[in-house]
Amino acid sequence: MDKSKEIMKAQNIQLDGLIDLIRLVVTNVQSRGGHINYAERDGKGYYFISQVVPSWYEFYGLPVTMFAIHEPPKSNFISYQFVNDDGMDSWKFADFIEDKPKIVYLPIIKMKQIPEFVL
Repeated sequence: MDKSKEIMKAQNIQLDGLIDLIRLVVTNVQSRGGHINYAERDGKGYYFISQVVPSWYEFYGLPVTMFAIHEPPKSNFISYQFVNDDGMDSWKFADFIEDKPKIVYLPIIKMKQIPEFVL
């Protein structure tokens, strides 16, 4: 394969936990909506997002995948609450979406496999 046409593998950044990935997605997409990908590899559950950091590699951008390892999803959505009764943020798996202020719902996109260039 011609090196100039080769797909560059993303730089991977493992976050401390799934809550950190959720916070990242929510803060990046508050007005547009967002999602989190999920797939399994080597018996582990990977939640991840991919993005491009601009102005790297001759201005093509640096592909970056941020991920957290966590148990498989119990539903198709993650419910993220900015401030709960304890004054902290929290998340849980959700079966459906409700119209509640201060709660953001993120769809979980379940992939059959993780592409090698992503993670």
